[in-house]
This record gives sequence, C-alpha cells and structure tokens, in this order.
Amino acid sequence: MISDFRYSCRMLAKSPLFTVIAVLTLTVGIGSATVIFSAINAMFLRPLPLIQDAERLVFMTETDLRRGHDALGLNFADFRDLKARLTTVSGLWIFGDKTVILGGAAEPERLLGTEISPEAFDQMGVKPVVGRNFLPNEDRLDAPRVALLSYGFWQRKYGGSPEVIGTTITANGEPTLIIGVMPKGWGYPQRTEIWTPFSIDSEKAKTRGYYHLNAQAKLKPGVTLAQLQSEADGIMASLEHEYKVSNEGIRLRVEPMREHTLRDSAESTKLLFGAVLFVFLIACLNVANLQLARGSARSKEVAIRLALGAERAQLIRQFLAESLVLGLLGGVGALVFALWGVDLMTAAIPVDTPFWLRFDVDGRVFLFVTFLSLFAAALFGLIPAFKATRPGLVSELKEGGRTCQEGTGHHRLRNTLVVIEIAIALVLLVGATLLLRSFINLRNVHPGFNRENVLTFRTGIPPSMTSKSGEGASQFFHDVESRLSALPGVVSAGVTSSYLASPQRNEISAFLPEGAAEPTSYTEAPVGAMELVSSGYFRTLQIPLLTGRFFTEADGSKAPAVAVVDLAFATKNFGDAKSAIGRRFRLLTVDGKTHHPLMEIVGVVGDVQFKTDVESHQPTFYRPATQDDPSFMTVVMRTAGDPGPYVDLVKDEVLAVNSRIPLYDTFTLEDILLRQVWVHRFFSYLFTISGGIALFLACIGIYGVMTYTVSQRRQELGMRMALGAQPGEVVRMVLRHGTVLIAAGLGFGLVGAFLVVPLLSGTLYGVSPHDPPTFALVPVLLVAVALLACYLPSRRITRIDPNAALRYE
Repeated sequence: MISDFRYSCRMLAKSPLFTVIAVLTLTVGIGSATVIFSAINAMFLRPLPLIQDAERLVFMTETDLRRGHDALGLNFADFRDLKARLTTVSGLWIFGDKTVILGGAAEPERLLGTEISPEAFDQMGVKPVVGRNFLPNEDRLDAPRVALLSYGFWQRKYGGSPEVIGTTITANGEPTLIIGVMPKGWGYPQRTEIWTPFSIDSEKAKTRGYYHLNAQAKLKPGVTLAQLQSEADGIMASLEHEYKVSNEGIRLRVEPMREHTLRDSAESTKLLFGAVLFVFLIACLNVANLQLARGSARSKEVAIRLALGAERAQLIRQFLAESLVLGLLGGVGALVFALWGVDLMTAAIPVDTPFWLRFDVDGRVFLFVTFLSLFAAALFGLIPAFKATRPGLVSELKEGGRTCQEGTGHHRLRNTLVVIEIAIALVLLVGATLLLRSFINLRNVHPGFNRENVLTFRTGIPPSMTSKSGEGASQFFHDVESRLSALPGVVSAGVTSSYLASPQRNEISAFLPEGAAEPTSYTEAPVGAMELVSSGYFRTLQIPLLTGRFFTEADGSKAPAVAVVDLAFATKNFGDAKSAIGRRFRLLTVDGKTHHPLMEIVGVVGDVQFKTDVESHQPTFYRPATQDDPSFMTVVMRTAGDPGPYVDLVKDEVLAVNSRIPLYDTFTLEDILLRQVWVHRFFSYLFTISGGIALFLACIGIYGVMTYTVSQRRQELGMRMALGAQPGEVVRMVLRHGTVLIAAGLGFGLVGAFLVVPLLSGTLYGVSPHDPPTFALVPVLLVAVALLACYLPSRRITRIDPNAALRYE
C-alpha cells in the first residue's frame, strides 16, 4: 500500500498543473462546506458550555391568542403562579436586561447587566470560579445589593485579583458588594458582564398584563417538552378562569432554549449548508472529469500493464491512491480555507451572538473535513479508476486509432458530469439571486423618515441615581438635546424612549377611546405601540406631519396630556387623519382600578417602520417625554454632513451635562436599519458567494471538457482544415458541442430550481420563489459565461497547423 502512495505521489508530481487545479478545486469545495458546517456545529451540535443537562433547558413566553402575539414575554404575577403550580420542572427563573453604570472612576463606565433569579445559576449547575453564587433571599428589595462579575470584566478591570471579592463598588449610584466571579466564557444569556438578583416590589408583583420578563425552566429528569406544555396549558386555562380581565386568551409557549435563541437564523443556515454541499459536489465532479481525461491519456500505459499481467484490482488501487492523495491535500487546504472563511463570516455578523455560540474549528469540524476528503476521493476516484481499467481496453484502443484517442462512446460520461454541474450551478444562482433581490427590496422600503446623516446613541439615569441626585431624567435629556442642537453643523436633535438598535422597539399598551364602552377583558381592548419622544424627535428624523401639530415646549409635565398618533393608528381607530384630531383616549390598566388621564390627539404623522422585514405595522401613538420621566432614552441627532466625526464631541457634551452618565450603543441610523435586516443581508451575501463559486467551478468544468475535446480531435480538425474548412466553421462546430451541454444543463437546472427554491419562501421579501425575471435572467447570465468558457479553448483550433496535426502521434 505504501508503494502505491509513493507511485501516486510521483505520478502527481509529473503532472503539476493537473495536481494544482485538482487540489485548489477541492480546497474551495470542501472549504466552503466546512465554513458553513462550523456554523451548524456551533448552533446545533456543540454542547452548551458549563451548563449541566443543557438539553433540559426550555424557554417560556406567554402568547395572546386573540391578537396573534406569539411572544409577549412573561409577567411577574403569572410567573409566580406558574412557579408554584408547575410540577414538571425542577426550577423556573426569570431574567431581564439591565444597564449598570459604574461610578467612582474618572469616567463613568456602562456595563451590560442582567437581573436574574437567585437560584438560576445553581439550577444550571454553574458555579463561580471565585466567591459564591446568589443566596435565595438576596432578591428582596430591602436586601443589601450584591453582584457577580464576568471573568472578562474581572480580568480587564481588576487584573484577575481575588481580593476583589468582598469589596464594594458603586453600581447605578448604589453600593454593591461583589460576591463572586463567573467562569471564563460565561455570559448568560448573551454577553453579560455583571449579574444582580432580580428584585421587584410587592405592588408590581401583583400586576398582570405587563409582559416584560424572560423566563426559562429546567425539565425534571425523564419529563418531555410535550408533558410540560400540557401541564402549562392546564395552568394557564385555570388562570384565565381566575383572572378573566387580564388573562383571557393568554397561553404559554415552551420551546428548547437553543431553538428559541436561533429562531431567526436556523432555517437559513440549514439551507445554506445544503447549498455549499452542492458546491462541494460540483468540485468533486470537476476533479472526476479531470481524472477521466487523465485516465484516457494513460489508457495506453494501462493497457500495456494489463497485457503484461498486472491485475485490474492492483491498478484500481493505484488510481484510488492518487485520488486519496488529492483528497487529503484538498482537505488540508480546506482547513486553511475554513479558518480564514470562519473569521470572515463571524466578522460579517453585525450583532452580538450568544456567549455559547462559537464558530471554532474543533474536533467535529476536523472529522467533517476528513470525511468529505475521503468521500470526495471515493466519489471522483472510483469511476475514473474503473473506467481506465475496464475490460476490453485493448480493443477499444484499436477503435480509437494509433493516437490512443477514445472512441466516441466514451465521451458521454464526461459530458454528463458537465451537464450536472451546470444544472446545480443554475439552481444555486437562482436561489442566490432571489435572496439578493429580497434584501434589495428590504433596503428600498421607505421607513417613513430620512435615514441620512443621523447619529444615535443610548444614555440615561437609573432611577436609583435620579432620586439621590434630585435631578429628574427629563431635565437631563432636555439639557442634552439643547446642547447637541447648539453644536456647529448639527441640524437638530431629539430623544425617544424607543431602543432603535433593538428588534423589540416599543412597549405595547392597551387604550380606550373616550366614549367607548369598557371592555369585559383586557385582551379585548385595542392596543398600540407607545413611544415617548421630545419635541425635536419628529423634526430630526424628518417624519412628515400629516395634520395638526408636533409637540412643543409648552407640552410640559403640568400641561394637559396630549398625544401624536401615526396614520395607521388614526385610520384604524378614528377613520382618517383629520377625524383623529381633537379626539381623546386613555391608557388602560389590567386591574381596571387605575385611571390614566385622557390624552388629546394634537397631530397625525406618517407611519414609521424601523424593522422593514415585518410586513405588518403596529399602530403607534407618541407621548411627550416631558409628561413622563423615562430613565433611559435614545438620542437622535441630524448633522449637515457625515455624523461620524461627532462621536467624541457628543460624548463630551453628555458628560458636561452629567459627569456620572456614559453613553453607549452609538450607531448611525443607516447602520441601525441594516442591523434590523442583518439576517437577510448576511445570508443573501453568503448564498451569492456560493452561487458565484458554483458558476466558476461549472465553467471550469466545461472549459476542461472543451479543452480536452479539442486536443482529442486535433487530427480530425486539422484534416478538415487541410481539406479547406475555414477556422470559423470549425470553431462553430466545437461551440455547437458546448451549446448542447449548456442547453441540457439549463433544462435540468430550471426544473430543479422550480422544485427547490420554494424552500426559500420563508426568507424572501417582496419577491416570489418562482419570480419570472429571475428565472429569465439567471440562465442568460449562465449561458453567457458558459459560452465564454467554451469559446476560449475553441480558439486553439485557429492556431492548428494542418500539416503538423496530420503528422501528430
């Protein structure tokens, strides 16, 4: 066997061009599949780090059957009842995002924080590397403030010193005791740097209908997800009976934690993996074609060895050894390609990924590369090996003549492989084009405002810091807005409670128009997205005023309650924009006991859609930020030119208003809109790259076949030219052969695309899976490139010397 490999290496070294082309082709094919497999591995196969029995973790969210909301979150009162009644889970906990501002330093620092139930980490089996976990009673409002630090923050801020345990820091203006440091790499649920116990006052704990919590649970051993769902359905039905006003139509959905986290990208990743496997197949077919051509060129050598007594099995083994060497070399190149490709892929993801989602090349990826390399070697090695050593080879060589050309019947296999390559390439190109057009449609959706030259950032004052400073958050935001508006080159500035960079932007609130009958249940009341904004918000984003007026400085905390609504809100609830002016409505509470003041509609603006891939728009009403006191807001600022140079200046202005308050999440509005549709952009680009590679490999395949055809027919073509045929006529004859292959590939490819691309329908926006322009233009592109690949080798015919061709042996 070793001698076979030595002989194979010598033979491959004698054909360096063939070897380089084959290895590079396999590197691209196997490498492309490996890059996406690394994502599959990270998302679905790799165990969640540090968590014990991670497969038993489930995510919970309440749903509203009446309004069609499938992910409300969880309210604390329902959580408390579920925790007391569920018997199929060993633990149930809640958590939520929290901005933590560290004080005591020369410059304030904002950390990504999470409030979480004290028992959560014990339920997951995760223990601090230094210090201790939370204790059960540390979530009381009157308990001393404690915190756990992430390993990364501990190293960055305190140099990894264990002396930090037991020290007190100032977090959101309150003294907080550091009790532990979590393990390296732990950032649950996303990229958290500091954890605090989830605390809630007794009055809020009784409130139903305010869905703002995330909840997870751990199944008891042996309990299935279906059993938990069945028990939860029964409990929610009981709660509906007990609290009809708030819980009518409210149900609980449970799903595996991993599945919930990957909801937006799982399906697209699987489809992309299928696409790159097709690219891998094209690469194998290309190398098989090269092997067939090379085997045909060596047919005389093989015939002589068979005639001298060599066994066919021995020759097949030698051919397979060559294929195995090529496959392994391609696998080594694919690993290098994958390392580079994974880095590029992760760098292209514009949002924070969960802490456990790591696309490293680990043992599974290495085994995958090894398997593909061996599979490829078998796929492109067996057929050429059997073909080159077929019985009756000597008689077939006689059929081919003294130049050892193949008989005409032996071109079919190579032609068939090229047809398959073209068909697969067409399917991938159609899918890539549909996804690219879908993303372009999303980019072209007018969001209802002017996205150019707008800088945004998030800032705010936690309630604990507000009460001690004596300064209201509203005054802070007013001062920030005023200072930014006065900067040279700044057109205007404003603030909004909407977290523009987050997929979930606004709070959904129930309301009741003046004069309407009280609803029998909270879920029957109309709802709208509520947003607190300043008077400069609409002008900064250039949201059009349809009728009425914007907010003014006069709409302060002591002024009558007013609102501005969008066109969808006005049309749905009052018929049209003009009819809405002067109408009044009030917010509803779940208990029906608290009555908010009536708000008069003073203006109607155009609809705004930040998340443009959501086809349904939630009717929205705006309230003046001065008539509330929000803790955290998003500041928007329009500049006359590029807003990038203003980042440092804006930071100084915020610190000038309050030296204890940092800003974070600084983005241009254009960046925010792209982040909202990043899944569409990311996968459309990756599919396009896959389609481009498939097209390139398919064209290389047809180029190789046409080149080999010209070389094999050198005598025949030379004789034709010697008998008076013009070079152009001979070129057209060769092109006709290529055209037949292209036409056959297009036919099969169009049928395949018609059947396959409906799998993409869930990821398309504004374009049909069977979009006629795509199915018309993509084949034209493929034909043009493929004909060029046919034409280039056919030009060699014009350089044939008829006399030399006739003498060629």
